[in-house]
Amino acid sequence: MIYDEDDDDTAEALQEIEKRKEEIMEEFYEIAFQKKHEYIEEVKTDCKKNKIKKDIEKKRIQEMQAIMDTKRKEGVSEVNKKLNLIILDEEISIQEKVARLQEVDQIRNYMNAYFDKEEEKESKSVE
Repeated sequence: MIYDEDDDDTAEALQEIEKRKEEIMEEFYEIAFQKKHEYIEEVKTDCKKNKIKKDIEKKRIQEMQAIMDTKRKEGVSEVNKKLNLIILDEEISIQEKVARLQEVDQIRNYMNAYFDKEEEKESKSVE
């Protein structure tokens, strides 16, 4: 049997891709939790500022929690799709795939934008 260094490099790159995918998903969950907390705090602050009754405040908080839970679930699907587009792209090398998954700032910006892009819609629907 002939020892092929490329096979080792490929196996190592595949492990790196899988590890990075897990890290990205973990970070997405952290961002989702943080955004949910931020938006709920905004609802609480707004209710307090506008002297909204507690039962209405509670309802608004529950609505925001439901919205953010839905966004998290949809976001997981979206992030997985984006990752799979990179991972399954046969036109780029494994090393390029690893490099693209290491573009931390771009990935973080996408994740934050996922929650922020529809912030206006949610805040209007809760009013």
